[in-house]
Amino acid sequence: MDSVQLNIALSGVRARYTGKQFIGVCGSAEDEQLDLAEHFLNQVLSEIDSDCVVVCGGTRGGVPELVTRMCFARDIPVIGIAPTRGEKKLLDELTHSFCVNPTFGSSAWGDESSVLVKLCDAMLFLGGGWGTMIEFSHAMKINSSRIAHTKQPIALAVILWFGGVMSHAYQQLPHAPHILHVMHREISAQDVAQFLDVHTSFTIPQTSE
Repeated sequence: MDSVQLNIALSGVRARYTGKQFIGVCGSAEDEQLDLAEHFLNQVLSEIDSDCVVVCGGTRGGVPELVTRMCFARDIPVIGIAPTRGEKKLLDELTHSFCVNPTFGSSAWGDESSVLVKLCDAMLFLGGGWGTMIEFSHAMKINSSRIAHTKQPIALAVILWFGGVMSHAYQQLPHAPHILHVMHREISAQDVAQFLDVHTSFTIPQTSE
């Protein structure tokens, strides 16, 4: 599927689920802290399952596989976005799956990140490594432009106590209304779900020129 076909296909998916929020779930593809992640995601999905479509990597292993299987069990639409080299790792439980061709050279992990982020209204980050950091950074870059032009940003909930690269970047994370930093566990999964739901309709106030 070339870039034009992919754009048409993804636009069709957005149209199919008009009125629902597209929430990305990003985290490590390694099988670390999955019991903790499952418990946390179970509570989040319980709060928002009727209102959302979940977007993730959709491949075997770690958080992408966990969230895919949890959404499948709850009958929540779940979309997998992977690079073409990851096509064989895509899970059968996905409602929709798409492979992203490289814009240059051969296929590599990370080719899919910008597409995954652009599809989302809100994103939840559970630990993760450099791939998760790429997705967070891309969302931040998109948001800087959207906010400057008084457009709705992507809401970002960063669960720092899951560890990973994101937890080490805490001091660099800006404080803004569309970003929720969860450093400690006193903020519940229900609070996170409410943030994701409320802030997908969050608007930046108009500023004078």
